[in-house]
Amino acid sequence: MLSTPIKQWHINKAPFTGVCLAATRPPAYPPQPKSQLQSRLIMLNQMRKGVGSIFAKIFIGLLVLSFAVWGVGGIFNNDPNGEAVATVGKYEILVVEFGQAYSRELQSWSQRLGRPLDPAAARNFQLPDSALRGLLSRALLLEVANGYGIAISDQMIADDIRSNPNFFRGERFDELTYDQILFNNGLSRQAYEQSLRRDLSRDLLMTSIIAGQYAPDRMIEPVYRYRREQRAIEFFVILYNTGEPISDPDEGTLVVYHQDNAGRYTAPEYRAVTYVNISPDSISELIDVGDDRIREEYEARLNEFSVPERRVVEQLLYDDEATARAAYNRIQAGEDIVAVAEATDAINAGAILLGEVRRGDMMEELAAPVFGLSAGGLTEPLESDFGWHVMRVTEILDGGVTPLEDVREELRSQIALRISADEVWDLSNRIQDELGGGVSLESAAQNLGLRSETIAAIDAAGRNRNGDPQTQLPAARKFITEAFRADVGFDTEPIETPEGGYLILRVDSIAEPSLRPLETIRGEVLTQWRDEQRVAASLKKAEAALETLKGGKSFTALAADHAAELRKSEPFTRDGGAPDPAISIHLVARMFELNIGEHEISPTADGLGYTVARLSDISAPTGETDVVALARIRDVMAGGIMSDLIQQYQMAIEVRYPVRVNERTFAAIVASDAFLAGGGYSSVAPRNPNRAPTPPTHSGGGLTGM
Repeated sequence: MLSTPIKQWHINKAPFTGVCLAATRPPAYPPQPKSQLQSRLIMLNQMRKGVGSIFAKIFIGLLVLSFAVWGVGGIFNNDPNGEAVATVGKYEILVVEFGQAYSRELQSWSQRLGRPLDPAAARNFQLPDSALRGLLSRALLLEVANGYGIAISDQMIADDIRSNPNFFRGERFDELTYDQILFNNGLSRQAYEQSLRRDLSRDLLMTSIIAGQYAPDRMIEPVYRYRREQRAIEFFVILYNTGEPISDPDEGTLVVYHQDNAGRYTAPEYRAVTYVNISPDSISELIDVGDDRIREEYEARLNEFSVPERRVVEQLLYDDEATARAAYNRIQAGEDIVAVAEATDAINAGAILLGEVRRGDMMEELAAPVFGLSAGGLTEPLESDFGWHVMRVTEILDGGVTPLEDVREELRSQIALRISADEVWDLSNRIQDELGGGVSLESAAQNLGLRSETIAAIDAAGRNRNGDPQTQLPAARKFITEAFRADVGFDTEPIETPEGGYLILRVDSIAEPSLRPLETIRGEVLTQWRDEQRVAASLKKAEAALETLKGGKSFTALAADHAAELRKSEPFTRDGGAPDPAISIHLVARMFELNIGEHEISPTADGLGYTVARLSDISAPTGETDVVALARIRDVMAGGIMSDLIQQYQMAIEVRYPVRVNERTFAAIVASDAFLAGGGYSSVAPRNPNRAPTPPTHSGGGLTGM
């Protein structure tokens, strides 16, 4: 049961803005006749068929995904012993399900940012709230789907699974692949199929809500004209490196500048880390493979080291035997085979060389005659499914066996690597036993014949104190994440690596972020101070130029005063990007706020100075309508209408089905970071992108048994 305090919690916290569309209040749950339910499902299916555009399908897919990526088969379990974070109707979202969703949200954002995101930053980004909102939305839509009587049959489930290409091997559904993917994700057939049933019912509900929505022409055309309007400017550039030279500052000025820009000159947190990498590669170096074992391996794999006899072959190919026989006779008489191919219109004229072939490379009806010839020999016409062949052997390459000594080291390495893969788990357990006995990480590694490594300093981006990337880190991303999660002086639990090994590390010390002394970076600080002074001087000149223009001076004369080239831009639109490196996106936007003859200044897009610009021309769209652009606007606006409709619908059903969140439990979980210390969770089994039905076969192990 939920503990107090409890308050109403709305999934959509931001105030609603956008197209105002009426929301339908969902029905209550009184029993309904079967015919009534069937009629309702028929109606929903008809509405679903109305969603025909590619954009609408993509939008629905993204919408379904946004509600459904939080895992399968878990968030709706009513565990009487589990404390609920929230309830939606009769469903409870348990602590463990919220923890998994929160952890996945953190990992997703870490991947987007390209660096580990610590729990404190996750809270600042409101990732816990985002994770919970996803779970609540999923539960809420399922409540509504159940209220409408939407039911998904076993056949629909089986059809969806069998048509899901993620479960294919080759071009068709493969039951073993299906089971393996579920196993890798910690799912049973029953759990996955139950979750899929819920996803499909929500999919049908959302599709029926937004079916038939479109943007009318009277909304699209003004937007089209607005976006296609073009403007052009005259401009010149005042560069940063022009004007009077910049004098060096006195010591006091430089000291103040250094302190005022402390964030720029503060070294990040560095950590000293000792680690042991228990990988198959590292262990294989320690394994002694005897000569007898190597010889056994060699003899068992002798076929791999045997090179069969090969022959270099030329061939002519014909549709009929008579032409092939004529070509054979001409070659036998001494004519050049290339000339014969051309003269007799061979099918493969111009490509008669087959090159090196082995007996097994050829059809048997061709191989036996060809490999019965000596060098220079010519076959009589031979028939195959492809036609009639005349083939000549130009060279015979003898076969042989690669000697054991030539592959001894390769075999030794492969055997050792295979053995080491079995030893990795055992070694990870043994080193834990050593550490549990009070031995240091270095000593434990030495006792087991392993090697410990130490990194003197590494930051959260994987760089050393010189700013250079630390190279050859084992499982680099996991290494950095764990190194900045661990406490000083404590050995971590073994961390599984993508190479099939384990990593154990210890943080030896932490150097907190600190302002680097001015003496050590004086050159860098002085250069940046000078750059800022140049920028300030250029800005001052640009502002003075703008005032001069307002006073009535001609634009051409002002450009000449600054010894700058006066240029004209190509026409540009609001969203077409900057037409010139000297024209920034900010300046483009500003030009659409001015009248002809008005002026503006802006930093150049390439960062080399300030642009002084004058709006010189405004042109409305002319010529034929761009139907592609018009269609794109139509789809975007339809998507906005659909989004508004879904948002309003969700707000309406929250009134009907109040969402209750246990704020105390929610806050305690987020504050503890308990679910973020385990390194993540497996991804859920993939959803079907196409839903093309095929007849299912039922069996006891699920809906897709063979």
